[in-house]
Amino acid sequence: MCLRFFKKRKEKKKLKEVTERYEADVLSPERLNDRDFVKRYIVEQCEQMTKSATELSDLKKEYGTLTSYLTDIQLIETMDGEDRNKLIDIANNIVNLNKAKKSMMETLTKIPDSKYNELDNMKDDIPKAIERLGENEKTQAMMKKDMDYLDGEKIEWSYEKSAINDEQNTLKKLSFLLILLIGSAAIVYFCLMSLYGGEKVHLVLIIALLSGLAECGILWRMQNNKKDIMQCNVNYNNAVDIQNSVKLKYVNITNAVDYAHDKYHTKSADELESDWQKYLEAKKDRERLIEANEDLDYYQDTMVELLRSYNLYDAAVWPYQVDALLDPKEMVEVKHAHLEKRQDVRVRMGELVDTVRETKSKVEKLATEQNVLNAEVRGIIETVNRITGDIA
Repeated sequence: MCLRFFKKRKEKKKLKEVTERYEADVLSPERLNDRDFVKRYIVEQCEQMTKSATELSDLKKEYGTLTSYLTDIQLIETMDGEDRNKLIDIANNIVNLNKAKKSMMETLTKIPDSKYNELDNMKDDIPKAIERLGENEKTQAMMKKDMDYLDGEKIEWSYEKSAINDEQNTLKKLSFLLILLIGSAAIVYFCLMSLYGGEKVHLVLIIALLSGLAECGILWRMQNNKKDIMQCNVNYNNAVDIQNSVKLKYVNITNAVDYAHDKYHTKSADELESDWQKYLEAKKDRERLIEANEDLDYYQDTMVELLRSYNLYDAAVWPYQVDALLDPKEMVEVKHAHLEKRQDVRVRMGELVDTVRETKSKVEKLATEQNVLNAEVRGIIETVNRITGDIA
């Protein structure tokens, strides 16, 4: 129930808005007695009538234009054989040139205008810049690999030095043990010599002798390890020196590469080479496009000149709808579109004629009855008569 109440209120509110919007146009019997309202009403109707008459005048012009276009189509379809063949040849040339232009435009869109202009301004430097940048990038990559290799060498020499040092520590311990063993064997030897003489000490002597030989071997190995440690230090320091030299050159070459990237707004020599090739293709297409436009202008002007010799209403429109000249089906479509539009204009003209005639009759009758046919109203009616011509 509540919803229904609000719905009714909403409908009444809407009705009031609509009523107020058009109430001023309603000529009620009570308002006929209000002379000022009648004058305002007549003036408003005259203004509406003037707008309708103006629209009718514009539609008459449009109707005449559409009729002229249909007449042009008839004139083209009835051209003599030689001129007709000439027209077809011109139309084919225009179609082919438009296709070529479309293809060129697709190529031109592969590189933005800003990039094209940038490369065009530096066109004398680009080929050498591509070569120089490519060489610098290769050198930069090589130096990066060399520095990575030298890093590996440094790690390898450090690891080898550490391994030799571990071996040296182990050999020192073995050497100490062997010295103890030799000393112990010497003591045992002298003790046995005192007790038994030289008959039962040969085993101890052999042990001492072997221990001495082992000790000599260890000492020899440790001496060689010292040399290897020194060589590891030399190799490590040499790798560091070379790497420092490479780093300096790497920084310089990297600065050169970064500068070229910033200057030519590119990420690599390959990208710059790709943009350069696109620029060269675009430049050729722009030159060809200029030639195509010149040829297109020539054939369009030739077509217009030929059609104007047949006194067409608008010969200049046909270079832009050459498909209709080459394909009878397209020409039928063009003709059909003009006929449909002309029919719509004719219907609208009929509606406006009825509206103006009805309004004019009502205004004249009301002005006469109310005796308000003043100079202003007469002037508006005369203006409408001039615009509408033979409308009564």
